[in-house]
Amino acid sequence: MDSIIGCMGEQYDSAELYDILHNALAMSDEDILSLGFDLPQCHEYDTEISTKRPKGRKFALYER
Repeated sequence: MDSIIGCMGEQYDSAELYDILHNALAMSDEDILSLGFDLPQCHEYDTEISTKRPKGRKFALYER
């Protein structure tokens, strides 16, 4: 599995790789980061969500 993921990282640019991992394989941003991919799309989504959160409230986002 590691070699498949490594090969994917070499073959695709970050946008294509993020699309495959996130949309096609339904991986969360945390899962993608845990594989060792530091894709800008993962950080953009976190920033977008944090700016939309109301101050003083904590809630979890679940995606799959």
